[in-house]
Amino acid sequence: MAFSGLDAQAAKIADPSTDINVKLGIVKELSKTFSSEGQRDPEWQRATTTIFPILLDTLKSGHPIWKRQVNDKENVEHVLRMQILELLHKLMSLDCMRPQLANLAPLLLEVIRIDNEEMGILAMKMFNELFRAARSLIENHSSSFVQLTIEAFNATHEALDDLFSSTGAAMVEPDRAVLPKAITSLKLLADAPLSCLYILQNPSPAVSQFLSNQSMTEAALKIFVYQAPQEKEFDPDQMEEDITQYGPPASIVNQAVFNDLITAQVKICETVPAAAIRILRFMSPEAYSIRKEAVTVLRHLAITELKSAFAPLMGELLDERMLVGNLRSEPMLMSAVTMILTEVIQHTRGYMDFLVMMKVLRFGCLRLSDSSAPQGIVSTGSRTVVYILEALSVKVRPTEVPIPQEISTKLNALLHAMLEMMCTRLQCSVTIGERLVALKDGTASEELKQMVTLEQSRTIPVLGYLAAENYEHFLAEERLFLRGIPTIVKFGLQIIRTLNGRVPDADVMGRLFKSLCLAIPILRGDPQSETHIYKQTMEMFVEMEPH
Repeated sequence: MAFSGLDAQAAKIADPSTDINVKLGIVKELSKTFSSEGQRDPEWQRATTTIFPILLDTLKSGHPIWKRQVNDKENVEHVLRMQILELLHKLMSLDCMRPQLANLAPLLLEVIRIDNEEMGILAMKMFNELFRAARSLIENHSSSFVQLTIEAFNATHEALDDLFSSTGAAMVEPDRAVLPKAITSLKLLADAPLSCLYILQNPSPAVSQFLSNQSMTEAALKIFVYQAPQEKEFDPDQMEEDITQYGPPASIVNQAVFNDLITAQVKICETVPAAAIRILRFMSPEAYSIRKEAVTVLRHLAITELKSAFAPLMGELLDERMLVGNLRSEPMLMSAVTMILTEVIQHTRGYMDFLVMMKVLRFGCLRLSDSSAPQGIVSTGSRTVVYILEALSVKVRPTEVPIPQEISTKLNALLHAMLEMMCTRLQCSVTIGERLVALKDGTASEELKQMVTLEQSRTIPVLGYLAAENYEHFLAEERLFLRGIPTIVKFGLQIIRTLNGRVPDADVMGRLFKSLCLAIPILRGDPQSETHIYKQTMEMFVEMEPH
C-alpha cells in the first residue's frame, strides 16, 4: 500500500477554501490507513508525523458546536471535529508521535474548557491515557489539569440548581439536539477523579504548591453533598410512618440527568477521604465486595497529596464496624482490610497528632494481644506497631514546642503496657513457632500429634495453625512477627528515654530477652530473618544500656 500522498491530502484540511465535506472525507480516509501494515511503513510514519500538527491546528482554529443536527450531513461540523479528535487519539499511541505529545496536552485541556460534552469526555480520556503513558513529556501540564478540574467542579456546582429547577434539563424530556458544555458536564466529572488520582500519587512540585493554595477537596465536596430539590421532598424525618423512598425521585422527568449526578458523586468519593469514610459508615454491614472495594479506595488516596486529610479521621477507621461491618467471621475480608489499613497508616502517620498516634498504637497492640486472631492479622498488627512507633520516635524529639505533660504521661503508660503485652505475646509466639517447626520437620511429639488430630476434627478449629495443610505458610507469618519484636522494643525504649519516663521493669525485660533467645531456632530455616533479628536485637541492647 502506498502512503506517499497522505500528507498532501492532509494539507487540504488546513486550506480554508476546501469544502467541509471534502475535509471530512479526507479525515475518514486517513483513519482507514491506521493499520498494522501502515504503522510498519516508513512512508506512513513520515506522513502521519506531518499530519499530526495539521490536525492540531484545525481543531484550534475551529469553533465548538452546541447543536446536534438530525443526521451527519447536516451535522458535518461536529462530526468533523469528533473525527479529528478520534484520529489524534489513535495517532498519539505511536512512538513516532512522542515528540509532538507536548503540543497535544494543552489542546486537550482547552477542549475540556471550551467545547461540548462529547468532545470534552473524549479529551479527558485522552489526557488520562497520555499522562499514564508519557508522563515525563506532559508533566508540566499536570497543575493546569488539576486547576481545570477544580474549575469544572465549581462550574458544575453552580449549574446544578438550574439543571434541577422546574424548567431545567432534568425536569423536561431529553433534548437530543443540545450538546451541553463539557466544563459543566456531570458525565465528564465522573471521569475526572481517576486522572487526578494518577497525578496526585506522585505530584510534581508545581502541583504540590498549587494544591497548598487551592482546595480540590472543597470543590469536590460541593458536588458530593449536593441534593437535588426533588430528593428533599422525601426527607425521612418529614415523611409519614412506614413510607420509604427508594431509587430516584419519580418527579424527575429526565432520569438520565439524575443518574449522571449519582455516578459523579460516587466517583468523587475517590478523591475525598472524608467522603470515602462516610460511604463506609453508611454502607450495609453485610456488604462484602463493595466494602472491600471502598477500603481499597482509601489505600489509593493514602498515597496521594490528600493523605494529610486522613489524620483526623483515623479514629473512625480503627473501628472494626467501619472496616468489616458484620463480616468479622470472613477471614479473607478481615485479612485484606487489615492489610490495607496497615498501608494507610504507613503513608499517613506523619500527619497524625499524638492523640491519634496513641489510638493507632493501642489498636495495633490489641491486635497482637488477641491470641485467637488469624496469623495474618498478627503480622500486620506487628507492622502497624512498628510504623507508628517509628513515627512517634521522630515526633518526640526535642523541639521548641514541649510535649504537654498529660500527653507524655499517657504515652509513657501506654508504652510500658505495650512492653508487658509484647513479653506475653512473644512467649505465645515461641510456643506456636516451636510446634510448627516440629510438625514441619517431622519431630512432633505424640501429644502434639493428638492436638493436631483434635483441631482437624473440629468444624471451627480453636488453634487454626494446627489444622492447616500448609505449615510453612503459618511459620512464615510467625517469623514475620518475631522479626519485628526487637524493633518494637527498641523504639519503645527510645521513646520512654526521650520522655524521661520510668525505667522499664527488669523482670519484663528479662523475660523478653529469654523469649527472644528461644525464638532463634524458629528463625534458622530463614537466613534473612535470622540475620535481621540478630542485628535488631543488638540495636535493642544498645538502647537498653541507658536505662
